[in-house]
Order: sequence, then structure tokens, then C-alpha cells
Amino acid sequence: MDWEAFEKENQALLEEFEEYLRGQGFSQYMVDEYIAPVERFLQEYLVRYEIGRPEEIGTSDIDFFIGEECIKRGGEADTSWLGVTLEALWRFYQFLSTKTKVAHLEAILKVCSQEERYLDKLQAYAELNPEDWEDEFQKWASDFLGE
Repeated sequence: MDWEAFEKENQALLEEFEEYLRGQGFSQYMVDEYIAPVERFLQEYLVRYEIGRPEEIGTSDIDFFIGEECIKRGGEADTSWLGVTLEALWRFYQFLSTKTKVAHLEAILKVCSQEERYLDKLQAYAELNPEDWEDEFQKWASDFLGE
């Protein structure tokens, strides 16, 4: 796959998604709130790791992305980003399904609706024991993806 071309396709898709959100009556503030995590998902996750097109991914990719976001944030106390991120991805996949067939749409929408599950995972990450961090992190990561 030509990843540079794919990145440009994703940028065009983001612009369409932004128009879609505006058409749904969202304020510019909320449009920006929803675009930011979707852009990270498309450009920093799907392209950087050369995973594939957003309509082809499965729920494990949502898990990996949320897990990576959790790690980047280092267990910060403010978890409001999680709800916004999941809602943004949910809305994005609703939008995407109007344009093309999404392979695992129902499963993706379901996982994007499981904020409590992800909050539990965030809490577990924040509680990893620094003295045995690497082993605990490995267990956390495999548990995160195992559910």
C-alpha cells in the first residue's frame, strides 16, 4: 500500500467528516473535539503502524489505539479524553458507514460504547506497581487486549 497516498485519502476523509459533523449541528468546538482523536486514529495509528483502511479494521485496533492513548497520557487523573475519543470514533464509524461498507461496523460501534470497560483499564494502568512495572505492564497489556 502507498502509505503517503493513504495519508492524503485519510485527510480528505477527515475533511468530509468535519463537514458531516457541522451538518449535524455541532458547534465548531465540538467538531474540533471529535476531529482530533479521529485524526490521531487515522494518521498516527492506522498509517504509522501500516494497519490499513479504517473500514477494514477490527475491534482489536480500537483496543490498541485506546491502550496507546492511555500509555501516552501516563494514567493522568483527568479521563474526560476517553469519553470524547470513544464518542468521536463512534460518530466517525457511523459517518463512514454512509460512504462505504465497514467490515465490522456493529462490533466497532459496540466497543466504542464501552466507556466503563476502558475506564477500568485506565484505572488498572494507573495502579501498576512501579517496583515490578514491566511484568505488570505486560499483564495489563495482554488483559487489555484479551477482553
